[in-house]
Amino acid sequence: MLDPGVLGVDIGSVAVSIGLIGTSGVIQRADHRLHKGRVKETLLSLIEESGPVPLWGVAFTSASPPLLSGARIFDSQVSLIAGCRRFFPPARSLLYVGGERFGLIRLNADGTYHGARTNSS
Repeated sequence: MLDPGVLGVDIGSVAVSIGLIGTSGVIQRADHRLHKGRVKETLLSLIEESGPVPLWGVAFTSASPPLLSGARIFDSQVSLIAGCRRFFPPARSLLYVGGERFGLIRLNADGTYHGARTNSS
């Protein structure tokens, strides 16, 4: 059985991504699936496939529709920066690519935010 943790959810224009992070900060599960317009069904399928997992929280990125009650919403760019700092501390830029948009986040030498550029819709 997995440790209790937080289920992170990001829903984009073409895919649903989930990540389960245990209380120790270790990624216990990560999955990504095209939703083909069936967003809620895809999310529920990914969660169901995870099996019984004790959760103490659910977090959605700000771009995601809040499909689960009680979930907290976090800014997408802040989430990317926090994840980068936690799992790839030497990185100084993050290129994120979705089905509709892409962007580049730059970090200073000490890992703090420097700036971001994105394409227009």
